[in-house]
Amino acid sequence: MVHGGFVALAILARPILPDASWAIGDHDRPIPEILAILSAHVALPFMVLASSGPLVQSCFAKRYPDRSPYPLYAVSNFGSLLALAAFPLMMKTAESQLSPTTYYGHASSLASLMATRPPGQPVRIAVVGLGVGTIASHGREGDLIRFYEIDLAVIRIARDESYFTFLSNSVADVELRQGDARLLLEQEQRAGERQVLTFW
Repeated sequence: MVHGGFVALAILARPILPDASWAIGDHDRPIPEILAILSAHVALPFMVLASSGPLVQSCFAKRYPDRSPYPLYAVSNFGSLLALAAFPLMMKTAESQLSPTTYYGHASSLASLMATRPPGQPVRIAVVGLGVGTIASHGREGDLIRFYEIDLAVIRIARDESYFTFLSNSVADVELRQGDARLLLEQEQRAGERQVLTFW
């Protein structure tokens, strides 16, 4: 009953993405507001998701003490395996190609920070390390996202649309600068280039 109540609360806590009413104020101490957003939108669903499996297995063991609960682990692992096997077969739509995943997915702190920005206020973002350019998918029209990447192979892969399209599909202005970010930033400062950056 208690867990069922938490499941109901987790459903009520949706959507995970906050709306504009959670916009972070224009100041240099956003951490309490970010923690509040994550607590209100992400914490409860993830807690329920993480606790459901162990609770089901515990209840099974108590109800059927003569039977092993370990087949439930096997079923759970088999479900995970099926999900992994099905992932490459999922239909690839234009919308799905814009959707960020893993570390910078919709449930990440970066996504919350970017989604709660007041509308009509473009930002300038410097990113040290390109990866596949996932962060570019969080940009809005008028934003500038500048990536610093030392490895040319990483840049080639991120730009290759047969692999990833985060850079080409971003509505923000995306810049790629190849080289050591520390040295490139020093060169920009010496050249008097504008370095007013909103996020690092």
